[in-house]
Amino acid sequence: MTIRPIQKIRKLAQRSIFYRWYAEKMLSQQRFRLDDAEYPYTIHPHNYTWTNERSVELSIAGRALEDNKSCRILEVGNVTKHYFETTHDVVDKYEKADGVFNVDVVDFSPEQKYEFVFAISTLEHVGWDRDHKEPEKILAAVEKLKQLLVPGGRLLITVPIGFNYFLDGFINDDKLKFDTVSFLKRTAACEWKQTDWSAVKDTKYNSPYSNANAIAVGRYAKAA
Repeated sequence: MTIRPIQKIRKLAQRSIFYRWYAEKMLSQQRFRLDDAEYPYTIHPHNYTWTNERSVELSIAGRALEDNKSCRILEVGNVTKHYFETTHDVVDKYEKADGVFNVDVVDFSPEQKYEFVFAISTLEHVGWDRDHKEPEKILAAVEKLKQLLVPGGRLLITVPIGFNYFLDGFINDDKLKFDTVSFLKRTAACEWKQTDWSAVKDTKYNSPYSNANAIAVGRYAKAA
């Protein structure tokens, strides 16, 4: 995605000492709501979370990890290990780290299935980050994650709107077959509010704020 000069300046400003002070002293006292639950924003220096969607995604993921702490857990994309102390399995095709399986998610075949599977801003890259686009690979990846669940297992996925137009189309047409899909829209540089699909479907990535300006939160529970 191309970032215009004014966006680059804004991005640098948001990473300044002033913005970090604002995030740590002010934004950390605020909350956002999603599906009748209230969450704090996540303020962390890694990737400057207060400047992007990580401020809400990590809060949602962190709550889910706490709720499922006694479960066998798989994360798709090595994200939360940069922010939390974690011991769950991770599958990431490229990033090498302890406890990370370097394999394409559609080819991942563990010996045991999982009670909770989640992915934070990862599926939008599946079949997209290459010259030859494979839009249907996203559908295959989501189906694979559902297959990795034990009966009664749960799936949580967050993705940015406006980054991968194939994925946006799948959400619009309900092809991912989640039980529920909720949406958060960025209403200010550091603030997010829940809304509906009609309010985010035309959202641009990197505009007006850097990175995602809206995200989808999909949930699925496998029949027991």
